[in-house]
Amino acid sequence: MSLGKSLIHLKKENVEFLRLFFREYTYKVETVLFYRDQVPQMAYLLTSGLVQLKKNRNIINPPINSLIGIKELFSKDPSSYQASIMTPGTKVIGIDLFTCLLYTSYAADEEE
Repeated sequence: MSLGKSLIHLKKENVEFLRLFFREYTYKVETVLFYRDQVPQMAYLLTSGLVQLKKNRNIINPPINSLIGIKELFSKDPSSYQASIMTPGTKVIGIDLFTCLLYTSYAADEEE
């Protein structure tokens, strides 16, 4: 299963910066962040634990510091996969569209 730009991996220092401004939420096992065919209301930054991205029988477990659902948030297209919490104590930061736009703009400037 290819997720293309559905995931962005953030540098540790950028994650620490975002932690200053956003609350980190701890979720129970099997909590669904967003369903397949749903447009996510925010992107989710995985800071610890395990999130499972599932499409039919294909499963991907994104690494820590991954921003999940960003492509769908930008495009307003329904997700082709379901994102679920898979381990107790998994922590994520929900990040709104405006902040994602600022971050990706900043990250692009940083790479030049």
